[in-house]
Amino acid sequence: MKREPATTNSASQVQPRSAIISLFGGWLVFMDNWIAIADLVALMETLNLEGPAVRAAVGRLKKRGLLEATTKEGIAGYSATTELQAVLDKGESRIFSTEVPADLSDGWVLAIFSVPESKREQRRQLRNQLTSLGFGPIASGVLMAPSRVEADAKDLMVRNGLDQYVHFFRSDHVGFGPITELVETAWDSEQLGLEYMRFNERNHKATELTVASATPNRQAFISCMQALEDWRPLSYRDPGLPDEIHAFAAERRMARKLFARVGDQLKMQADDFVKDSMRQYTNGRLTADQT
Repeated sequence: MKREPATTNSASQVQPRSAIISLFGGWLVFMDNWIAIADLVALMETLNLEGPAVRAAVGRLKKRGLLEATTKEGIAGYSATTELQAVLDKGESRIFSTEVPADLSDGWVLAIFSVPESKREQRRQLRNQLTSLGFGPIASGVLMAPSRVEADAKDLMVRNGLDQYVHFFRSDHVGFGPITELVETAWDSEQLGLEYMRFNERNHKATELTVASATPNRQAFISCMQALEDWRPLSYRDPGLPDEIHAFAAERRMARKLFARVGDQLKMQADDFVKDSMRQYTNGRLTADQT
């Protein structure tokens, strides 16, 4: 099966590990949760990711217990493990819930932690884990986030054995000074604004490129993957801060609409491309040249 080189708006900055997880989360878990390794490599090549790098990433994901080697009709392939499917479920909730900002009246969750000096690694890990969920630091050992992050934060602490070092509190801001000042302290609004602008710049022509392409389904897949990979880190760095208390509301509003539009307009074509790239769908049977 001949593969064309990726176009200029392809996900050239995507890392193999992230792209594989996105492929499973966006497509494969809904399509028998299995793909032949050769088809996986071919799909990743569409994104300018080379075979050796993809195979190495698959090996690391397997070692971490996120992918498992399985065979169909004697053909080698991979499936998402139960652990990866749980991660994908949580990720989907986070990625799509932050399309809508939190309501200021919902309040906040505070994480207050104290870790002994003898356990500096646990302290570093705890702070990094909370930051990865979008918590912002407001004082030494104190971080905050919109209240809707609470459940994910608790789950993450328990899964990593860090719950003994942290306390969570629900809170409202009742004074003094404007909450916007606290938000500016906890989150780098200027940087987030720039990142939303970059998202808009990289993805605003997704539909036009697909319509103009000689291979529109292929281009739709590239555009959907690009938008998803660009949006995911933003949905974690920004935990859905209320629109009225930060400086990047306009850029984020535009990015949210663009992300939704890419999905609405291109996802079905991207689905067709993925199926057409997997010979168990196009032929009805697997063939030996998939190994």
